[in-house]
Amino acid sequence: IERAGHLLSQFQYAFAARASFANLVSGSQMIFWGLFKKLVIADHCAALVEPVYSGFVDGGTPPDGWAALVATYAFTLQIYCDFSAYSEIAQGSARIFGIELMQNFDQPYLVGNVREFWRHWHISLSTWFRDYVYRPLGGNRRGPARTLINLVVTMFLSGLWHGAAWTFVVWGLYHGGLLLVHGLLEHRAPVVALRRNLGRLWSITAVLITFHAIVVGWVLFRADTLSGAAAILGSIVRAPSSGPPRASQLAFFAGVAAFLVLSALARRLRWRERLDARPIASVIGYSTIILAALVLGAESGPQFIYFQF
Repeated sequence: IERAGHLLSQFQYAFAARASFANLVSGSQMIFWGLFKKLVIADHCAALVEPVYSGFVDGGTPPDGWAALVATYAFTLQIYCDFSAYSEIAQGSARIFGIELMQNFDQPYLVGNVREFWRHWHISLSTWFRDYVYRPLGGNRRGPARTLINLVVTMFLSGLWHGAAWTFVVWGLYHGGLLLVHGLLEHRAPVVALRRNLGRLWSITAVLITFHAIVVGWVLFRADTLSGAAAILGSIVRAPSSGPPRASQLAFFAGVAAFLVLSALARRLRWRERLDARPIASVIGYSTIILAALVLGAESGPQFIYFQF
């Protein structure tokens, strides 16, 4: 979702400029990353999500708790990898033609609070709502109470933007509630003291709490009905009482943890930037990515999630 001032001015330059080999290479690299995330991660996660979320019928037997948790974590990875891939393929395609689109995702699952999540998730939409809804409502210029009300209203409209369904509305209000809680607690003395005394441990804990708060929200986003979302959440809560998870389920949970750890390492060590800066390593790395997408990619994966929006 680009701003006219940023995009239209580039069209004239792009039409007049000569084709750039550097743009072709960097744009293709973005497309390859996007295809890998879509075909290898998102589409395989979709195969775990569909039987639980689409197979459950209101009034029917609630899904197995551990299976519901696997499906929910899988959707958490699916929607991120699917939509960030969608955005990255668009960015790469545009760059080949000399047009720069804004970054739309910036590791949103590695942040320590929900406010930061919305600064790193679907950035183009988040900034649109900030500039055209939140700020016109008064933003944070009319006192703490009005600021929190403005946040909730903005998130309510964000949920409604995704579709005229109660699940999306409640998902938006849920995130508004998370922002409300964060705004009320952020500067409280006990929270400030914990943040100061725990240091690094606080940062890790905050990321894990925020991540799982987002995961709960994805249940509302993915479920077909509110009663379906309630049934899935209820199954997850009751999962420990049904016995331990199976080995394959434990392996998947370990895979989710590995995804987060590798994402954190990639950011800290700047793996991608280092790869792109070394021609030989880049050729080997992207050849491996293309091969992995061809060999490991799902044969009949679903369309991009955001096609429906």
